[in-house]
Amino acid sequence: MRLQPHPVTGKVPTRSILHHETVTLRQVMKTALRHGWISHPPDFSAPYRASGKISHRAWLSPEEYKQLYTHTRERVTSTTGQSYQHPVAQLHD
Repeated sequence: MRLQPHPVTGKVPTRSILHHETVTLRQVMKTALRHGWISHPPDFSAPYRASGKISHRAWLSPEEYKQLYTHTRERVTSTTGQSYQHPVAQLHD
């Protein structure tokens, strides 16, 4: 299957590369249809339509996240009995 990682690089093809390959295949099938080599072209539509514009990027690196989480956890334990203990715990959560 095409979505599997490349055996040498280990990379999965990007959305744009898959789109270009689908367009090329569709053009080849249309040519085959015009020449009478096939009776009808296959359906290349995706089973569902996902937006290509949405991309999720982490705000923090794993090291930064660990540092933040460790600091807020220590802050929660150091504010035991203080009037601002609840907001500090909420920030940690």
